[in-house]
Amino acid sequence: MPAPGGRNFRATRTALGLPTPPAGTAGRGPSSDSPVDPRSGGTVSRRIRWLAAGVLAVGLVASLLGAVQWRSYIGDQQARQVQTTTATAKASLAGAIQRDEDLVETMRGIVASGDPATNVELQRLYENVAATNDAGMVGLAYVEKVPAARLSGFQAEVAADPPLGLPVAGDVATSEGRRPYYCLIRAAVASANGAANLSKAGLLEIYQELTGQSDYCTNENAAALGFAASSGQTAINLLPEKLTRNDSPVRNHLFDVIIPIYSPGAPTRTASERAAALLGWADGLFSPLPVLGPVVARTSGLSISLYYRDPGRAFRVAMSGPSLNGADRRVVSLSADHRWSGVISVVPTNTSATVQGLGVLADLLVIVLLICLIVSLSRSRKKAFESIEHKNAELHHRALHDTLTGLPNRDLVIDIATSMLERAEHDDAPVSAFLIDLDGFNAVNDTYGHRVGDAVLEAVAERLLGAIGPADSLGRLAGDEFVIVAVGPSLERGVEVLAECLLTELSAPFELSSGVGEGAYVRITGCIGVAIGHGRSAEDLLRDADTALNEAKGAGRRRFTVFEPAMHTAARSRLAMTGELRTAIEEDQFFLAYQPVFRLADTCPTSVEALLRWRHPVRGVVPPLEFIPLLEETGMIAEVGREVLRLACQQAKQWELRGLPIGISVNASAIQLESEQFSRDVDEALRASGLEPDRLTIEITESALMRDAHGTVRRLGNLKALGISLAIDDFGTGYSSLAYLRQFPVDILKIDQSFVAAMTTSAGGMALVRTMLELARALGLDTVAEGIEDRSELRALEIEHCRHGQGFLLARPLDPEQIELFFDNARPRAIEATVRA
Repeated sequence: MPAPGGRNFRATRTALGLPTPPAGTAGRGPSSDSPVDPRSGGTVSRRIRWLAAGVLAVGLVASLLGAVQWRSYIGDQQARQVQTTTATAKASLAGAIQRDEDLVETMRGIVASGDPATNVELQRLYENVAATNDAGMVGLAYVEKVPAARLSGFQAEVAADPPLGLPVAGDVATSEGRRPYYCLIRAAVASANGAANLSKAGLLEIYQELTGQSDYCTNENAAALGFAASSGQTAINLLPEKLTRNDSPVRNHLFDVIIPIYSPGAPTRTASERAAALLGWADGLFSPLPVLGPVVARTSGLSISLYYRDPGRAFRVAMSGPSLNGADRRVVSLSADHRWSGVISVVPTNTSATVQGLGVLADLLVIVLLICLIVSLSRSRKKAFESIEHKNAELHHRALHDTLTGLPNRDLVIDIATSMLERAEHDDAPVSAFLIDLDGFNAVNDTYGHRVGDAVLEAVAERLLGAIGPADSLGRLAGDEFVIVAVGPSLERGVEVLAECLLTELSAPFELSSGVGEGAYVRITGCIGVAIGHGRSAEDLLRDADTALNEAKGAGRRRFTVFEPAMHTAARSRLAMTGELRTAIEEDQFFLAYQPVFRLADTCPTSVEALLRWRHPVRGVVPPLEFIPLLEETGMIAEVGREVLRLACQQAKQWELRGLPIGISVNASAIQLESEQFSRDVDEALRASGLEPDRLTIEITESALMRDAHGTVRRLGNLKALGISLAIDDFGTGYSSLAYLRQFPVDILKIDQSFVAAMTTSAGGMALVRTMLELARALGLDTVAEGIEDRSELRALEIEHCRHGQGFLLARPLDPEQIELFFDNARPRAIEATVRA
C-alpha cells in the first residue's frame, strides 16, 4: 500500500564488477622484457577503497531518504490517532454539557409552566424520571426574585415547604439594608444517584456555605445572576475557592449553570423588558468529574482541561489526567455559542517520529552492508504500514457507524443533520426528520433468535435506503430505531406522503433464511414520528420527532404522527404521571375491586372478575383508562400485573377458607403474554396462595392474542398446563381468524359490551351476538356477556342461551367484604325478582 499522500520510496541497487590483475605464470621471475611497476599493487587497493566508499555513500543517501520518508509517515499516523482521540473526547464532553444544560432547562420549564409542586414532589419526580440521565448533576434549585414587600409571605411559604431542609431566610432586610427585591431559594432537588459522591446532607452544606443568609443577590453568584437576567442567556459560575478546603476532592470542580426564568408571554427583547418579566433563575450545580474521569480512564496518555468563557472573563472549570510531556495539544469548542471549550492533550501511542526515523536510518545502513536482508525487512515494513493504516481507519469508522448495518450512529447523524439544516436554511429548502420504531420487534428475537433479528434489521436498513432520495440521510440510533433526515425533492409532495411510503415499505414481508423453521416469511410494521425543521438545532429536531413517535405508538401500530407544539405539554403530563405511577407501586396505592359474574339461567353469582384500581392521594380513585395504557407503555404493567395475580389468588383462597368457593378472573396485558416469565408468575401466585388452579381464569384480549399468534399458541399451552382456564376478552373487537381461534387452547369467549348494547337496537347487532354464541357452542366454549345494563339485554341473552353475564344491571364492582356479604345473601329467586321488578 502506498505511503500517505501517494509517496513511494525504493532503494535501487547496482551490481558492481571489480577488475582483476592479469594472470602471470607461476614461479616465473622478472626479466628485462617484462619490467614490474612497484606501485601497481597500491593503485588497485586505492581503487577498491574508493569503490567501497562510493557504495557506502550511495547506501547512506538511500538510508537518509528512507528515514525521512518513515518519519513523515509515522507523523501522519500520530496525527490521525490524535484527531480520532480528540473527536471522541469532544463528543463525550459536548454531550455531557448539553445534558447538564438540558436538566436546568427542564427545571426552568417546570417553574415557567405554572404547575404548583412541593419540594417533596419535585424531588420524587426528579428521582423517578430524570436521575438516570444526569451527567455529574449534584443539585437543581429555583432561585426566586422576591420583592421586598412579599418577603414575609415568601418566608412563610418556605417554612411550610423547605427546599432540601435549607434554613428559612432570616432578617435579610436588616443585614443587607432595604432593597427592592431579594434572590432566595424556593425549590431544590438533589441527585438521586449520588452524583459526585455527595449526599443530600453534603449538598445542603455546600448551599449553606455558598449562600450565607440564602440571598443569591449578595453572594458569589450575584454577578452570574445579573448577567443571565440582563442578557437572557445561560451563565456559568465556578464555586468559590473557599469551598475547596473541604476534604472532598470533588468540591474543587463544582460549578453552577444559571438560566433566567421570565413570565410566560411577556416581552423580553430589551434589557428593561427582561428585568420587568424576570421571575427568577433555574440553577444547576454540577461536577464534571463523572464525565472527565471515564473519558480519561479509557485512553492512556490523555489529559483534558475544561474551560468556560463569559464576556470579559474566562476560567478553567476542571482538569483530569496526568501532566504529559511531548503531548499534542488541541483546543476544541464544545457548544454552539463557543463559550465552552476544552484543551485535550494526547500523547500518541507510537514512539516519536524522529526517534523512529533515526532507528530506520540505522536499519538501512545495516541493510546496505547486508544486502540479503533488504527484501525481508522491506516486506515487513510494508505490512506494518498497511496494518496501522487499516486499524486507524477501522477505529474511526466504528466510532461513527453502527456495527450491524454500517449506517451512521447517533453522533454522526447529529453532525449530518446539523449540516443539512444549515444548507437548507441557506437554500430556503424544506428539511424533516423521520424517527422510525419497529412494532413489537422483540417478538422476532424471542421467536426466531437474535441472529434472525439482526438479519431482519439489515433488511430493514436496505429497504429504507431504497425508499429515500440521494440527498437524504439514514442512520440507526439504537435497537430497532432508525432515523431519516430528508431534504428538498423527497419532501415536495409533503411529509405525509413520504411517511406513508416508508410504512408501506416496512409492511412487506421479509423472507427468512432457510433452517429457521416453519413459516418462511415474517411481517413487521413500524411507527414514525415526524418533525419539520425550521430554524432548530439537530438535537431539537430529533427530540421533537421522538415526541411525535411516542404519540404515534400510543395510537397503535403502523401509524405516523407529525409533531405539534402541544405534544410537549402532553409529554410533560405523561412524564409526571409516570413518576406518580412509580410512586403508586412503591406505596401500594393500587387495589382490587371485584365484579360478580352470574349464571344467566337463574341469575346466580358464580365467580368474580378482579379489576385494578388506583387510589391517588390527591385525585382520589383514578379510572383505569387513564393509567393502564401508560403502565403498558412504560412496561410497569409487568410488575403491577404480577402483584395483581398475587393479591387475587390470595383473596380467592381467603374466601374459600370462609366457605365461599368463588372462582376468580384476572386480566393479562399483551406485554405480560409476550413474556416467557408470565406462566412462571401464574404458577408462583397459585403455589404461594394455595389456590386450586381450576379456580383461576386468565383473561386476554383478542388483539393481544394476535400480536404474535405463532408464539401465543405456545405460551397459552404453557398456561393451560398449569390447570387454569383461559378466556378471550372483548371478543369481536379484534381481528383473529377462525383458523387461529381453533388453535388457541381457550375455554371462554367474553362478548364485548358494544355488541351486547347493539342487540336490542338493531337486527344486525342481534345477529352478530347470535353468531358468536353459535360459534362458541360449536367450539365447545363457555360464553360470558359483558356490560349488561338493561333488562331487555338480559332477556335477549337468556333467549339466546348465553350461559353467563356481568354488568351494572346485575352488580357493580365491590370490595372483598362486600363480595362476602353478596355471595352469602344472594339467592337466585331474590336476584331474579330484583332484576324483573
